[in-house]
Amino acid sequence: MDAGTYTYIFSCSIPENCPSSFEGSYGHIRYLVRVSFIQNGAADRTHNVGFTVLRLLDLNREGNLLRSPATNDAMENVCFMPSKPVHMRVDLQQTGYVPGQYVLISADVDNKSSADCKKIIITLNLRATYTSFTPALHTVSEKICLVKKICGPVQRNTRKAFAETIRIPATAPTCEHISKVLRVSYELCVTAVMSTLMSNPKTVIPITIGNVPLTTDNIIEDEWLEEREEALMGAAASRNVLLENSLEHEIGAVGGVDEVDELSEGEEEIELPPPTYEQAVFMSTNIADNDANTVSVDAPFTPRYPVFNIDETPQAYTNFGLSPPPNLPPKRRRRRRRRAVDETMTKDFVKDQPTTESPIQI
Repeated sequence: MDAGTYTYIFSCSIPENCPSSFEGSYGHIRYLVRVSFIQNGAADRTHNVGFTVLRLLDLNREGNLLRSPATNDAMENVCFMPSKPVHMRVDLQQTGYVPGQYVLISADVDNKSSADCKKIIITLNLRATYTSFTPALHTVSEKICLVKKICGPVQRNTRKAFAETIRIPATAPTCEHISKVLRVSYELCVTAVMSTLMSNPKTVIPITIGNVPLTTDNIIEDEWLEEREEALMGAAASRNVLLENSLEHEIGAVGGVDEVDELSEGEEEIELPPPTYEQAVFMSTNIADNDANTVSVDAPFTPRYPVFNIDETPQAYTNFGLSPPPNLPPKRRRRRRRRAVDETMTKDFVKDQPTTESPIQI
C-alpha cells in the first residue's frame, strides 16, 4: 500500500437476539470494530473502536406486575435483651422503570426497641452474575451500588415515615434470560442502621429497568365529564324540540344543533422528547489489545444508554406532600368541533319530508 489516504466502507448486520453491552469486573458483553495493520518486518498495529448495542426491553410487554405496587417488611430484635422489635415497611408504586425516572420510596419505621436507629440507608444496586462452564461450572456474583441516599434517624419508642426519591442513572437494561454467561438484575435495598449490637432491619425489592417506559391509562378529567354531560343533555332537549315544532322550526333546530360544540373521544398524543444517551460511569474500561506481538493504541470506552427526562421537578411534588409521577404523562381528552350542515343537506331534508295536513276542516 502506497502512502496516501484510503477509505474503505463496509457494513454488517447485528443479530436481533444480541444482549446489551455491559462492562463488569469479571466479564463483559462487548461489541467493537477492530482494524489491524499488518507490516512486514514490524509488529502489527491494531485500532479498536467500541460501540454500544441495546436490546429492546419494552416494559409494557413484560406483564402487568411491573405496574403493581411492591411491599416488603423487615423485623429485628435486640440481642440478649428483653425488648420489643423494630419493624420496617417499604412500599414502591411500581417495579418497572427506565433510566432518568424517579423512584418514590415510602419507608415506615416503627422502633419499639430500646435502641436508637441512627440512619436509614437507601441504595439502588446492580447485581451481575457471571457463569463459566469450562473446565467446570462456576458462578461469581458482583454487586455495584448505583445510587445511595441517607435519611433518618429514628429514636427509640418512636415511629417515623419517610418519602424519598432517587433517580435511576444511565445503566444497562435488565438481562436475566438472554445470556447464559452474564445476567444483570437490579434491586432496591433499604437498611435501618441500629446503634447497638443487633441485626439491622433490611428489605430488598427487585425492580426491572428497561429502555421503553411504562405508559399510563387515559385519565378523564372532571371538567371533561361535566362538559360531556351538558352536551348530551342539550342534544336530548333539542331532539324533543324537533319532535314538537313544525317543519320550519325543525329545519332551524337541526341547524342549531349542528352549531353546538360536541365532544369526541379522540385522544391527544403527548410525545416525550427523545432520550439522551449518557455514559455509564461505573463501566469505563480500556478495550486496547494486550497481545505482546501487536502494538495497540489506547482505546477508552464507556457504554452509553438512553436516559429519559420524564420527571424533571420531583422536589416540587415532595414539598406539597405529593408523589412525583412515575410514568409517562397521561393522554388527555381533546374536543373537536362538529362541522356545520350544508344548505344542500337541509334542502334535501325538506324535500324528503311528507306534506302535513291540517286536522281542522273548513
